[in-house]
Amino acid sequence: MGFERGKGMFSSVHKVTRLVVVAALLASLVVPAVPAAAASSFVGGAYDAPLYVPNDHTPIAFRYRVTSGLAPNTNYYLKVRFTVATTPSSSTNRGYTWNPTTGSWVQERDPWTDFPMVTTDALGQIDDWAWAKFGDEGVSGQRYMLVSLSEVGFDSTFNSDAPPLLTVLDMETEGTWIHNGVATGAAANKRAEVTMDSSETVVYALSKTEANAIDDDANGADDEDYGPVGRNGDYRFGVPVATSVDVYLNRADVPAGAIQDFMTGIADTDIAAGAIETAAPTAVGSLAASGGSALIDLTWSAATDNVAVNAYKVLRWEAPAGITPPYTPVHEVVATVAAGQTAYEDADVIKGVEYSYEIRAVDAVGNVGPRSVTATAAAIGAGVLDGIADKDRYLTSVAISAATFETGTVDTAVIATGMNYADALAASGLAGAYGGPLLLVGTYVKTETLDELERLGVTNALIVGGEAAV
Repeated sequence: MGFERGKGMFSSVHKVTRLVVVAALLASLVVPAVPAAAASSFVGGAYDAPLYVPNDHTPIAFRYRVTSGLAPNTNYYLKVRFTVATTPSSSTNRGYTWNPTTGSWVQERDPWTDFPMVTTDALGQIDDWAWAKFGDEGVSGQRYMLVSLSEVGFDSTFNSDAPPLLTVLDMETEGTWIHNGVATGAAANKRAEVTMDSSETVVYALSKTEANAIDDDANGADDEDYGPVGRNGDYRFGVPVATSVDVYLNRADVPAGAIQDFMTGIADTDIAAGAIETAAPTAVGSLAASGGSALIDLTWSAATDNVAVNAYKVLRWEAPAGITPPYTPVHEVVATVAAGQTAYEDADVIKGVEYSYEIRAVDAVGNVGPRSVTATAAAIGAGVLDGIADKDRYLTSVAISAATFETGTVDTAVIATGMNYADALAASGLAGAYGGPLLLVGTYVKTETLDELERLGVTNALIVGGEAAV
């Protein structure tokens, strides 16, 4: 639609919305739904996988293979799902898969095209490593680890014929973490595992040493540094509480950092294996959060330790989760506060967004205590458009549009007379439905209004009311 700079009457187009709805309904009648393709199976799946998987966002490594059932020299998307049965269930599936190409974690219900691509060999086979995580702290218990594949360019699904059964640990009540409390002799990206102390073939947890090309903590970079600062070869596992285990590095128990007969910690702690002492601090108490102007203030009571608390980690996530239910969000470390402080001011927040926080105490060797209670708050100022005004209602509507929409991002704008309150009120809902601005006009359309329409890139204008002239 073009916009003429001059005089003339707006013609009323009250029927536009009805016509759009009718056209959409007709389109839905003539375009039939495409039925989903039936799933098939392949011989193989996860064959070198851990017995335990944390229910949070702690990643696990595993090896999988395809021995038959797929086409040779063909590209497939790879998806990992944790299922209650040996076949998928849309209501109970959980899991994320690491895509090394995009450098991102992909939720199991996301489109196939978001998942990593793998390729069969000349025999239609694959044997490789992959990474996954569970990602729902409200679920635990036994699950199957189902590897699924979909041929690129086709609506197809192939599920592994014999997925292994494992146990998802509730990390708050029955799981704990261990990481290296001393420098390891392992190079980067090497196999690291926790085994039963009486049988190295029984693998409780499986991972790789840092740097492992995986964004373990989902902060946008592979920068995890669990043990002594700045060293390659760090590791971290989620394991059952109070269990005697061995830590193997690159399938050996003799390198520096490998551990024999290590007793894992109590629930919800992270123990520095091999350190001079392995007792975690207590939980922080009395955490409170309050929203200020463009910031959130946190206060808590001090934790205790058998030696001394060294620091407090401040973890944050959006509340509600900000992730498609039933998944839970990543608890991101946003600050580390010295032990003498029991308060933190978080200014890296958006007004009106509700954030949740927890605090964990850390001692000098890196043992991490249990999570505190959760505190939630939002910075004051939600929904306020500060200082957006001009000398009349028409230029104010232009200013609001300019402050809200970026250049070239709007297809449809709603134009209404600013001389009739009822028309302007009705037009506001229409603008919201189309996701565009509401621009008010008077007897004439101001040059600033036309300039704003051109800046936005508007190609369609819905006009409400017939009293305004151009």
